[in-house]
Amino acid sequence: MESKNKLSHQLLMTIPVAMSFLSQTIKDCALEGLGVTQFRILSNIDNGINRVKDIAEINGVSQPAISKMVELMVNKDLLHRQKDGEDRRSSVLALTLKGREIYRGVEMMAADKVLERLSNIDDNEVAEIEQALTKIEALVYPKM
Repeated sequence: MESKNKLSHQLLMTIPVAMSFLSQTIKDCALEGLGVTQFRILSNIDNGINRVKDIAEINGVSQPAISKMVELMVNKDLLHRQKDGEDRRSSVLALTLKGREIYRGVEMMAADKVLERLSNIDDNEVAEIEQALTKIEALVYPKM
């Protein structure tokens, strides 16, 4: 049990610092004023999470806040909203061509900056980190 307590503390200390680094990296690479939350929305949609409710849940943000951000992104021609064929009250979000290009551009620049940080670790460490992240994902991602 002591090892789990230590792990819990380590996660609480490390994850926020990692999130801060990644957020700053995204901000540094932002195109057309794209913020971190907008980047995460584009990323979610690109990865198949395309409903406001699900995006809000996975990002730990209220549904009204995500709805407002989505509306701004629709107005900037980053997203397209279409009615869900199964539920007329719901809509499905998709990236526009402009949204996809901006997302890919920021993602590529941010990935290059992260890669700089990873440049000093060897292949065994990469494999260990990949394995640990896979386990962390299973613990923290909501079951959709």
